[in-house]
Amino acid sequence: MPKSIYLLSLLAIYGCVTVQSTQKKLNSGNYDQAIEDALKELRPNKTKSKAQPYVFLLQEAFIKAQERDERSLASPAAKTTLKALGGRVRLLEGLKERQEKIRPILPLFDAKSKKELVFPFKNYSTDYQSALATFAGQLEQKVQSSLAVNEAPYFFRDYYEKFAFLERRQLLNTIQRQLHQKCREKGATPAYGVLRNESRNVLPKSVAHCLLSFSKNNALSFWTPYDAYPKKEVPYTIAIQITLTLMEVSPENAKQQLLQFEHEVADGTQPLRDERGKIVLDSLGEVIEVPKFKKEKATYYRNTQQKSAHIKAEIEIINLVNEGQIGAFPIEAHWEFLNEYGSFSGDQSTLEKELIRLLDVEKMYFPSNTEMLHRVCEDLRKQLYERVRNFNL
Repeated sequence: MPKSIYLLSLLAIYGCVTVQSTQKKLNSGNYDQAIEDALKELRPNKTKSKAQPYVFLLQEAFIKAQERDERSLASPAAKTTLKALGGRVRLLEGLKERQEKIRPILPLFDAKSKKELVFPFKNYSTDYQSALATFAGQLEQKVQSSLAVNEAPYFFRDYYEKFAFLERRQLLNTIQRQLHQKCREKGATPAYGVLRNESRNVLPKSVAHCLLSFSKNNALSFWTPYDAYPKKEVPYTIAIQITLTLMEVSPENAKQQLLQFEHEVADGTQPLRDERGKIVLDSLGEVIEVPKFKKEKATYYRNTQQKSAHIKAEIEIINLVNEGQIGAFPIEAHWEFLNEYGSFSGDQSTLEKELIRLLDVEKMYFPSNTEMLHRVCEDLRKQLYERVRNFNL
């Protein structure tokens, strides 16, 4: 089979498959995806013969999607609860957006009859604005009543998101903006840190502050502001208790290893002698010269400085409202100070490469115990922050 015919056959098969796929989505009620598929095929060239099936698929999917959404809008349930009103707003947005997707590709024609296909577009602007206003008004009333009975934080988090939905559409008035911020406050579950030292070692204040200040931007999440130390005016609902069970810093350890090296190096030439000590001559009577070697030695001092710190802690997340435990987990971190340097006397060429590298390293001061603990603390802070954020606070 010629290559061109083969390619045309493949394209024909592909075209049939994509039409069938779009038809299947339409038949299963997935109208918006069928619309997307049809538009994708029509946008490059809506007048080509292979595009004609998608013209009819697009029209049918649009009409069915519009009828479905308008039935939902006409339902009495779509005008009652706050959730239903939010759904009504989104349905109207969907109806408007669907029309705007199709509008650029119109007009579309039936290739046989040459007649323009009808897409029954409607103006939903009035219904949309009315639905937004109704939704905003009922949300305002609902939040006012919820504030009066001091509902649980998760209610206010939901109200906050609904206000944010309206704010993105620039619909909130002054009172509603104030309520939006109030929902932010009432939906928050502020937390603070508690540190207990059960390690039997003295905990430096700076290290304690480092551990307690583990959050980023003073927050564990959008809804959970965090203070390293409690403030009297804040109604905390969560405590993060850090209990140190082990805190160790090893003594400073300085070791020196003495290494001896010896090898032979070329040192000119000398006459070759036989077993009796006589000089050996070649066939021309010339003295035969052979390499002469000498031994070179080096004394190397390999120095190692070592010190380590280790901290273990148990973390407990406590609900201060009911004094229950939200979660608990252990954390642990270790840090080691290690410095190796070298010095030598004798011939450097006798040394191995690794030992020569250490000659460029200098002796260092040992870090203090507090500095060591701070190093470990940085690792613990990262662990603590990531682990606490996994809980739904």
